[in-house]
Amino acid sequence: MKRASICTFLAVTGTLLGASGATSSGKALGLNLPSVYTCEWIAANPTEATAMRVSCNETMVNPGADLERANALREQLSAMTSSPLTRGSRDAIPAGQGGRTFIVQSTGYQRVPLSGSIGTNVYASTSFEYSLAWGWTGSSQSGDFYWYIKKTDGSNQVWNFSNGIGGEIGVPGNIYEWKVQNKASVPQYWARVDWID
Repeated sequence: MKRASICTFLAVTGTLLGASGATSSGKALGLNLPSVYTCEWIAANPTEATAMRVSCNETMVNPGADLERANALREQLSAMTSSPLTRGSRDAIPAGQGGRTFIVQSTGYQRVPLSGSIGTNVYASTSFEYSLAWGWTGSSQSGDFYWYIKKTDGSNQVWNFSNGIGGEIGVPGNIYEWKVQNKASVPQYWARVDWID
């Protein structure tokens, strides 16, 4: 089986990488994205939060969100992002503090969240992708988090706790998203989440 893993930046703009503030792509769409997604910001901006795949609810439902507008924003943001790795491309991926470095073959990858960082207890996710394996970098601040491989019906295929390091796991072929909940006392992001089909 091929290996997946995480650690590069999916930039929402050519200028965004890491935990910097609002992106120029976001600004071009009339969005003022924060450098840290908090429950307060999400509650005040449910449509934008939905477009960025961040939530304070495990279900990823942000009450009051205009789903049609959120989907349109997400499509526009996706058109402005860098493209995923192509099949067969190889990349050296640092696994995070205390981890080993993987040489991986990846179908695609995303940064989680798409920009900025998530605050304590906030969730973020990738898009749904057909996959046989997932891999991810350690968290940006090497802090605690829960990770989940979720099915389209909202159930968990698998989940676990991490003390900040990355990982990888094979799954039965299906459509999944990778989701994370920050349990650290500081904001964090995941530079790369890969999937293989």
